[in-house]
Amino acid sequence: MIHKSLLFILIACVGIGAAMTIAEIWFVILGWDIYAKAMLTLTIIFVVTGFFMVVKTDFGSVKKLKDDNYLD
Repeated sequence: MIHKSLLFILIACVGIGAAMTIAEIWFVILGWDIYAKAMLTLTIIFVVTGFFMVVKTDFGSVKKLKDDNYLD
């Protein structure tokens, strides 16, 4: 269940970033400094969320091996 919510966050970050970029290119809604800060924030959220997904997957596989008595 947690993978689904983390995946949703990743997809939302990409979607928001794409929409903001298109809007900024065509309509100059934000100043470039605010746009850069917003994109950097989305990038950080994306990277941290991806890291949590990888860690959760890795620990999940180790737990499965321990449950099946393959690891001590």
